[in-house]
Amino acid sequence: MKFSEKTMRALERSAVFSGFALENIDKVLIEAEAYELTFQKGEFVRRQGETLDFYPVVINGTVQAEMPRDRGPMIVERFATGESFAEAIPQGMGVCPVTIVAAEDVLLVAIPAANVRPEESPLFEQLSKNIAGEMTKKIGRLTAKLSMLSETRIRPRLMKYVITLPKRKDGSYILPETRRNMAAEMGVHEKALLRELR
Repeated sequence: MKFSEKTMRALERSAVFSGFALENIDKVLIEAEAYELTFQKGEFVRRQGETLDFYPVVINGTVQAEMPRDRGPMIVERFATGESFAEAIPQGMGVCPVTIVAAEDVLLVAIPAANVRPEESPLFEQLSKNIAGEMTKKIGRLTAKLSMLSETRIRPRLMKYVITLPKRKDGSYILPETRRNMAAEMGVHEKALLRELR
């Protein structure tokens, strides 16, 4: 499959392909028989318990990992352009422990995990190392998130929540677009969060 220039540029900037020349990214995609997937906002990419058998890279849009709750889903993590959520499953293959849903219209590149054989190619070996490196970073963020969720009061939870957010170069944090999303990520009622923010 031939990918657009926009897709190739997004992959080139992705940590999944860190250290790869553009022509080597193209070679990996061809050898692994990668393909594109599109999802509309609200559509499930994978439901909890379903098999994830490919390494996904978000090209356009945002997907989020959610855990079901009585009050509605709790957002565990968001993945934007250039990011992958393959680390939700060891080696990208197995049962998905979370629901992955399109937070907006999404275009993904899917790299079949069964076709990525590190022992057969230095390029696949580097790809596997990059994915493992990204997994390590996200496990650190997940640990911080679990620490936040263990707080029973909203103020300490809010303080721990802020440090899990992406940081700008000036040291400020990037907040979710809506209070509803923020409450879902913190696992609290929106009204209780609003009272704390006032």
